[in-house]
Amino acid sequence: MQANNSFKQKLKSNSKLFSFLLCFFIATTIWTINALNKEHRAKINFIANINVPFSKVSESGKQEVKATVYLKGRGFDLAKLLLSLSKKDRVVNCTSNASDRIDIRAAIVDFIKSKNNSIVVEEVSPSFFALQGKMAYSKKVGIIIDYQLSLAPIYILSGKAYCSPDSLLISSESPIPDSITTLMMVTENLKSEGTSISKEIAFRKLKNIYIEPTPVTLTIPIESATEKIVKVPVTCNQSNRQLKFIPSEITIQCKIPISKFDKTTAASFVANAKFNDNGKSKAVIEITKKPEWADQLKWTPAAVDYFHQNP
Repeated sequence: MQANNSFKQKLKSNSKLFSFLLCFFIATTIWTINALNKEHRAKINFIANINVPFSKVSESGKQEVKATVYLKGRGFDLAKLLLSLSKKDRVVNCTSNASDRIDIRAAIVDFIKSKNNSIVVEEVSPSFFALQGKMAYSKKVGIIIDYQLSLAPIYILSGKAYCSPDSLLISSESPIPDSITTLMMVTENLKSEGTSISKEIAFRKLKNIYIEPTPVTLTIPIESATEKIVKVPVTCNQSNRQLKFIPSEITIQCKIPISKFDKTTAASFVANAKFNDNGKSKAVIEITKKPEWADQLKWTPAAVDYFHQNP
């Protein structure tokens, strides 16, 4: 009798739990449907392939521009569009016969309409690609990074700084000199408290040269630092004879990013013995190879003894 009552209580308790979960699921579903049926605003990034109608082109008149697009529409429509577009799909081709600008906004509006006519394009940034006058010559050039970085001793660069995109389009009414192959960024004085830096940069102006105002982002990877000590064998690139070094290896101490600790090994370094011109038996140690992330190198000993081994 007692067991039967216990079973009934458990059944009653489970029934209440089931009823609660069912009501919660129904309420959540109704709320989600109601929310998706309302009007929302969404942000999405596009790549605009610009076909520049210059009369003469030194290298390439094609340029990629990153465009940020704000859309407005029903939640259902926005969700369907955003879920259906992969990164490769978010590319539009822009062309124009105009002499002063190419309309990026119009190309994106046409693209969105082809996918869903009920979604409104509220804003496109940049909305157009400006052509300065009737530029007859254009050229893609690389970017030179120039910055001063202030870091606390517990932090370190975890890799090379880089720009995205890594090149820009320049234009001119007259032929562009072959010597102009790069653009120099305006020097930045930067400071970080341990987090990576990502910021838009400006460029030094060139006389009679127009620089397409494509946003360029400088990224400087930064992370916490640690110390690593490795034993590296001594080698020599100055002699074809077989040499014996005493000691045969040196100890290198350096500062590295924590994430590169296991990757930093003896094979990451080359310790080269350089002979003295004065004929002394001591060879000075030079580090001719190291990982790009290794900093503040110290090694002992600074010089080693050597002698030629018999063949």
